[in-house]
Amino acid sequence: MHKFDKVVDRVFHKIKKIAKVEYIKGNYNEAIKAIIAGAYFMYYYAHKYSDRELEIILKNIAKKTIKVKNYEKVNKRIIFFDSLGLDNRDLTMTYIDALTKLGYNIVYVTINKNKKDYANISKLVKSSGGKIYTIMKKQSLQGIRELGKIINNEKPSIAFMHVTPDDVVGNAVFSAYEGKLERYMINLTDHTGWIGTSSFDYLIEFRSIGYVKSYRDRKINKNKLLLLPFYPYDSPQKEFGGFPFDSEGKKVIYSGGQLYKLDGSDKYFEMAKHILDNYKEAIILYTGYGNNNFEMKMRTWIVGNNYQKRFYFTPERKDVDEIMKNCYFYLNTYPVGGGLMTQYAIKNKKIPITLTDYKHHMMQLVIGYDSDDRFIFDKYSEAIKEIDRLMADEEYCNKKGEMISKRVISKSEFEKELYKLLNKHTTKYMSDIDEKDYFNYKKIASERSRNDYITLANAIGHNNSELRKYFPYIVLRRYVQKFKKWVIEKYTRRKNK
Repeated sequence: MHKFDKVVDRVFHKIKKIAKVEYIKGNYNEAIKAIIAGAYFMYYYAHKYSDRELEIILKNIAKKTIKVKNYEKVNKRIIFFDSLGLDNRDLTMTYIDALTKLGYNIVYVTINKNKKDYANISKLVKSSGGKIYTIMKKQSLQGIRELGKIINNEKPSIAFMHVTPDDVVGNAVFSAYEGKLERYMINLTDHTGWIGTSSFDYLIEFRSIGYVKSYRDRKINKNKLLLLPFYPYDSPQKEFGGFPFDSEGKKVIYSGGQLYKLDGSDKYFEMAKHILDNYKEAIILYTGYGNNNFEMKMRTWIVGNNYQKRFYFTPERKDVDEIMKNCYFYLNTYPVGGGLMTQYAIKNKKIPITLTDYKHHMMQLVIGYDSDDRFIFDKYSEAIKEIDRLMADEEYCNKKGEMISKRVISKSEFEKELYKLLNKHTTKYMSDIDEKDYFNYKKIASERSRNDYITLANAIGHNNSELRKYFPYIVLRRYVQKFKKWVIEKYTRRKNK
């Protein structure tokens, strides 16, 4: 085990101890804060993929907080709990659209108080006769009570969870409703750790690697695991918002996603540098977000290479489909590739150049991928060779985009398989489970952000900065690293003036 991994492990166990002590004292909100920090650690560092002790504490808090009633269930009523509440993120729209088409009544619940963020979700739910609830006290004891009351009042027969890895409200409440509801969780983060293995009867995976990791690393029984790939729902903004630069005569390469997907390797930056240094007509647009440390790393790289007018980093946007239509090709993130963004690219006839250490599992996002497609590579040199060909031959790039555009699951196919999943607890994709590349993926996750005390201290203070007082050594190392980074950045800026 790497020295820094041992530090992460010690911190995690201390956070768990804090959660347990606060629970015993009856300080449930403080225990919840520690559980959130522990879950975030599993998500960020992937040193563990689940934790039974945290699950038990959270379930016990729920049992002591809410009154689980025996009600007469309303047939085909689904409570859809979404801790994100975002139109342009993940799979909410994909699932709700299909469920309403299958005749289900949706009670949509989110902890996002900004209604503009999920305006299109609201429109979709209300147009089919559903209801919208917003929990005002998110990630708290009060939030747990609110969700429990909604369930008891609405009397659903089925529950769907679409949650972040550190969600406590949905996971606490649905763990308490075991045996009362048929509970499904959509696994959004199959590549890393999260809390919630006690809150569902069935876990819906979208690719083999998630299925395999769930029974190997999360120790979830195979009879609870289902496999259903997704399709990219149309992005909510239909009008192109334009580029933050003049694109006349340029070839715009698009990238996007959470910045942690670039952590653990410099190969994405090497590919971007190859493109920008060798092709003067190229401009790269990256839309996404990350914590301050990740954003600083990105901006330092841009300034350090004098790419301020060649590589543009902006917040995520709602016109993803339109950006794809107006770009030249898509450059995927590495070492963690973006599954949904890959599908958006294919749908819009754009090549998603993908370098990956788990080639087989990225191929599973593409129906009928074969050797002629050549956009998923496990060798850096091969990815660069294909990039060079695309940049040199626009006709080849366009023809190839046309060729792959039908390689994602269709909307009607998704609805058909979701019906089978709900009624027979199986899909046609269940026969495609493959364990290839599992160990490669595990290795990538374990090597992220080693020796980074800034991020470690930020993770400890995630959702509760007071937790840092229990870790003075980590906080001290954080300040030392921040000072070193400040010196390096100042020197870099002076050098490029």
